[in-house]
Amino acid sequence: MSVESELKPFCMELKRVIVVHYGEIGLKGQNRAEFINQLRDNIRKAFAQRGLTGTVKSLPGLLKILLPEREDQQDTNLTSYVEVLKKIFGIVWFAPAFELKHSGFVDASEFESLHTALVSVILPLPIPEGGFAVRVRRGDKRLPFQSSEMERELGAVILRNTQWKRVNLTNPQVTLEVDFREREVFIYTERIEGPGGLPVGITGHVIGLLSGGIDSPVAIWLMGKRGCTVDLVHFAIEEETPESIRASKIYTLACKLAEWLGHVKLYVAPYTYFDLALLRSTTPYGLVLFRRFMLRVAERIAAQTAAQAIVTGDSLAQVASQTLPNLVTTTLAVQIPVFRPLLGFDKSEIIALAQKIGTYGISIQPYKDCCALVDRHPKTRSDHGKISKLEVEQFPDYEQLIEQTLKATKVLEIPGGGASQLTSEVETQTSA
Repeated sequence: MSVESELKPFCMELKRVIVVHYGEIGLKGQNRAEFINQLRDNIRKAFAQRGLTGTVKSLPGLLKILLPEREDQQDTNLTSYVEVLKKIFGIVWFAPAFELKHSGFVDASEFESLHTALVSVILPLPIPEGGFAVRVRRGDKRLPFQSSEMERELGAVILRNTQWKRVNLTNPQVTLEVDFREREVFIYTERIEGPGGLPVGITGHVIGLLSGGIDSPVAIWLMGKRGCTVDLVHFAIEEETPESIRASKIYTLACKLAEWLGHVKLYVAPYTYFDLALLRSTTPYGLVLFRRFMLRVAERIAAQTAAQAIVTGDSLAQVASQTLPNLVTTTLAVQIPVFRPLLGFDKSEIIALAQKIGTYGISIQPYKDCCALVDRHPKTRSDHGKISKLEVEQFPDYEQLIEQTLKATKVLEIPGGGASQLTSEVETQTSA
């Protein structure tokens, strides 16, 4: 009888799982369980939104996702699961793995079962011409062996029972990792990188000002990485309809961000009313005035949605409106905190991150942003006091201007998963 036929009955004992490792979360103190539970819930929601099933359980130092069994006993198609997990904040790395239950390795039969399991995992894989290595992690220190001892033993099992004949401990083509836990062993050959950070929803809710450029989507993504839920506010040149919004690159950007952030609301406010109020003005501070207006509208939306801060894509001195004096003047227009995650980034760093997260190709598509229409050569220095006086002169009924804009603002709800889940999109309107 061949080795393969001998292994078939045993393969039934191996379960297909994914082990998920977090980083910063593990350093938390008494609230660590809260972070872990949020990550676990986010994984479950992301799977459910895409029609995937799987049981997510917490083990010391990791999460285990037990994949559904298939009647034909073939491997579950992991591609969909992998693509989802790659975009869940809080995950540092994960690995599709095989799980073998054990009772503490108190007798020889359990070691024999482990050897058989290892061979059954190895046999379907291509022979690594560049050699292999076995790395053992002994999470339960009560187990009756040392990690180095087990590495040598399992390496010998592979050499005796498979066509893998080359060991390479310094630069292996394949690293077989065997992770011993209290009641289970995980066997895997590939670690897949996650985005890291903290699980979305654990640190609070913010409003992100979304333009059609490269920077603001990256800033919003970074806030998601730090555990924030984010609703998006965009100012369009004219009052939009739901249909025109859906056809715009702004909507596409929002859908891309929803793949990372989960459910988001997209508020599209018209520039029209501000433009009319500024129509006969010759002030060189038009762009500063508009940026202050945007923050005030966003602040009102933040109050409606219990958001604690506003996020912008400003990078210090990148353009005239983002000089330090202008940023200070803009910030002082509102009471709510204004976060600028990209303040110390240069453009090349922002572009690299935009390419990594998938927003760059969308952002560089042609689009007319309101800021480009206000001033071609904006002033680089402004003063809060002087600008406040200018606002009183220029906008006699500032509150009405805000209310008109809010009343005309359209809101689309985009579920987690972005463009792939648009069937559950909801259209609403803001209240002034």
